[in-house]
Amino acid sequence: MMACPGPLQGGPGSIQTNLKTNRQAGCKNAGLPIPMEKTMKVLTFVTLLLVIVGGLNWGLVGLLNWDMVAGIFGAGSLLARAVYILVGLSAIWQLVPHIAVLGSQTSGLPGHST
Repeated sequence: MMACPGPLQGGPGSIQTNLKTNRQAGCKNAGLPIPMEKTMKVLTFVTLLLVIVGGLNWGLVGLLNWDMVAGIFGAGSLLARAVYILVGLSAIWQLVPHIAVLGSQTSGLPGHST
């Protein structure tokens, strides 16, 4: 089996050559620096953590009337707003696959199908 060089090894023009060589040799992920699957797993994990932080923050607001994000970054600060936006986007990221799964299944109720 041939060695799998990284795509950035060599001189100018070697990226395309290395990728082609890696594909022909059957190298996993064709020598790409960061596999897309790993990137997606990391992104999904980070968004899950942000959704958990958001849920805990809302729990603290409801129980103790204390906003943890505002307490850390300052009420109304640009950083606090950025965290709120990232938590909201993370919730959407986590929700989309679940909506897709629900949309592809039947409801199980008589007279209801998708």
